[in-house]
Amino acid sequence: MPGGNFDASLNVERHLTTNAHLVKAGGPLDPSVAQVIELCVWVFQRASTDEAIAQGMGPEGQPMAGMAMTHVTGKGTPAAHWDMELEDREGTTAVDFVNGSATAVAIGAFLINTPTGQKRRGFFWSEPVEIKLPSAAS
Repeated sequence: MPGGNFDASLNVERHLTTNAHLVKAGGPLDPSVAQVIELCVWVFQRASTDEAIAQGMGPEGQPMAGMAMTHVTGKGTPAAHWDMELEDREGTTAVDFVNGSATAVAIGAFLINTPTGQKRRGFFWSEPVEIKLPSAAS
């Protein structure tokens, strides 16, 4: 899977029950991906001397207890896309995200279609992204 696996901009919303920031991560998915077995995503953003951190981990489809779920649309096509809500904030004194640059990283296990059949593959990627808050929260 080539680089560029995050959308350039990641939107942030407020969690309905905790009111903490919720990062909506996602990006293009190579058409050869038959299944996202497991995906772990982290987003970090420096906010003065502290950092805002969001994390999510989960399989495609049904979430496991205490985990996020990886959603996939357009699987097997050039328009294939994955997304995940990053809810798990580190610590009890979470730092809020702000509009601006951040770093997104992911590591995952995938089932890939190859000319000789399906194969398990692991991939890691890290990219700069832009965090976008709703206009009312800016």
